[in-house]
Amino acid sequence: MKSFSIVGIVIYGVVTFVLLPFLLVSINSQLNLPEYKSPFLKLIGSMCMVFGSILGLYSARVFAINGKGGSPLPLDPPKQLITTDIYRWIRNPMFVVSDLVWFGEFLFDGSILLFFYTLAWTTFNHIHLVIQDEKWLEKRYGDEYKRYKQKVPRYFPRIKLFTK
Repeated sequence: MKSFSIVGIVIYGVVTFVLLPFLLVSINSQLNLPEYKSPFLKLIGSMCMVFGSILGLYSARVFAINGKGGSPLPLDPPKQLITTDIYRWIRNPMFVVSDLVWFGEFLFDGSILLFFYTLAWTTFNHIHLVIQDEKWLEKRYGDEYKRYKQKVPRYFPRIKLFTK
């Protein structure tokens, strides 16, 4: 992973997961917008943020190692398609991680602005993924990606409860 990729990922993480949420919580409080305070939801939110962060670091590591370098950033794509490890179960763990952390922040703080922030980013990520990212991956990896896409779900792993 190139050093500018690491810096880019850190800047993206700090801005989207720390600075913007902090700003929105402050604005929410200043404007006396709706918010809730629940110790139970704070606990669930904390768990979502911790689990999401651990899963994000793990996914980034798998991305860098199994992709033969590269990062999730478009400026430094992996050298090969990643279909192993966590990417064997879901195609987009980084998007799931982002959504999980944002949702955890909303649950933790209870700010209505954080709810809309989470909703907006989740929607944007999905639209970007479907319209741009998947098409780019099809161009770059061709039939290999098309087969992978048919076999592995986008966000949620297939769970087989009953086997024949």
